[in-house]
Amino acid sequence: HDLARKDGRIVLSVTHSLAHLELYDSILVMHEGRVAYHGPPAQLTHYFSVTDTEEIYPRLTTQSPERWHESWQKHRAAYQKKQDTTGPLLSHSATDDELQLPGFFTQLATLLSRRWRIFFRDRGQVLLQLAIILIFPILVTIFSDKASGNIRRYSDTRQSDVFAEIQEQQSVRADQAKVGSAISGIIMFQVVLLSLMGSNNSAREIAGERAIYEKEKFGGLRPSAYLASKIAFLACLVIVQSLWMAVFVNFFGQFRGDFIQHASFLLLVNAAMTAICLAVSSLMKTAEQASLLSIYLVGFQLPLSGSVLALPESIEVFTRPFISAYWAWSGSVESLQTQVHDAVKSVIDTSLSPYNTCLYALAAHIVVALIAAWAGTRRPQWD
Repeated sequence: HDLARKDGRIVLSVTHSLAHLELYDSILVMHEGRVAYHGPPAQLTHYFSVTDTEEIYPRLTTQSPERWHESWQKHRAAYQKKQDTTGPLLSHSATDDELQLPGFFTQLATLLSRRWRIFFRDRGQVLLQLAIILIFPILVTIFSDKASGNIRRYSDTRQSDVFAEIQEQQSVRADQAKVGSAISGIIMFQVVLLSLMGSNNSAREIAGERAIYEKEKFGGLRPSAYLASKIAFLACLVIVQSLWMAVFVNFFGQFRGDFIQHASFLLLVNAAMTAICLAVSSLMKTAEQASLLSIYLVGFQLPLSGSVLALPESIEVFTRPFISAYWAWSGSVESLQTQVHDAVKSVIDTSLSPYNTCLYALAAHIVVALIAAWAGTRRPQWD
């Protein structure tokens, strides 16, 4: 509550809680810095044409702040006459002038500072993040030995013995199958775990505080500053999670290819799923709905990526553009050394996409998801 005292009377600026309004002398309702109502509590529901004070917030979303201010200017005199005679209302200059709202960067800094304080105060969340960051890479390294095996090459000279030549081919193919399947599986394991991290990062980020956010918008909170604070906060988590996953796994089993490219794809897939689940969070009404849908999205990543079983072409053409895991997996495989790349190709039936195409696809996922998140934060939602 924002309280002010004037001429011996208490004025309540309605922000979050609407309990016990009858205890106050007058109510000041601000909508993005503009006065929407300033009068006795008994007339509040009548003015906004609602039956309960909790319905005022969704009612405010039906018109712009300017329209509400113009409406109050027209009806102010009539409602002020109904004010109790225990004291005067605030003067015109104190209530009806528009307030100068904090700028974008001021709001961004305040929101980001608040978000980090909330994060570190929640020991359970901090411990969960540490556990995920530490345990998930360890799970991947369990299989690193299988991926470090040698792949025998075909001899440059043709074998005179047909049986020896067949045996050589079988040995090479066995090495390719063993190493290729291990490397492909480890890459996809990393991708899926980072996708799960992305879901955990942002599924509840907006939906979990939707009621407070909607009310703070009436106080002048900019959706752009709010969303930017979420992106900045989540970007820190994404960078730490992705780079640690890449570095830790590479330390125990060196990536047999361009490590920078591989790390970039791990970073991008985590960012993509974090952005997608943030969009889901902004569009859902409750945190439970957002969490459930986000988990389903992650669950579909592995089977629809085609890394384990190739999808029918009639289905693949429609699903592939939306599967972030495929693009990260395919891009990482394309960055492998030629011999290792050929080994992976020998054990999969799914076609791979060029490196640049994978980059553009993941970048598009992030951009589209952030646009959807922007639309979700701007759209009013009330239970």
